[in-house]
Amino acid sequence: ARYYQLTGRYPVWYIGNFLLNQYADFASYEDSILLNCPLFIARYSSKPPTVPKPFKTWTLWQYTQDGVVDGITTVDRDRFNGSLPNLLKLWGAESKEAEFAGLVTEEPDLV
Repeated sequence: ARYYQLTGRYPVWYIGNFLLNQYADFASYEDSILLNCPLFIARYSSKPPTVPKPFKTWTLWQYTQDGVVDGITTVDRDRFNGSLPNLLKLWGAESKEAEFAGLVTEEPDLV
């Protein structure tokens, strides 16, 4: 709540898919402030993460920790659940779309 008061934004909640769903088995997310936080889910799989109710969807998905980028040994690879304009809006960087347009790559289908 304090972070939101200071910034007008909710923090991104990074959590493993297993833990997110396991917690929902014995507790409730109903009325939780966490429902306002964009979900960044780590799930090393070719299938997108699942989210328990009352969450509607995930925002970011870390699908591997073994990605390859020229000049770097291994990196996390992530996918945003939306468009470039939506991603920039989430980060408050709408005016930067032209700068980022060339950097966005289409990942091969993972599913």
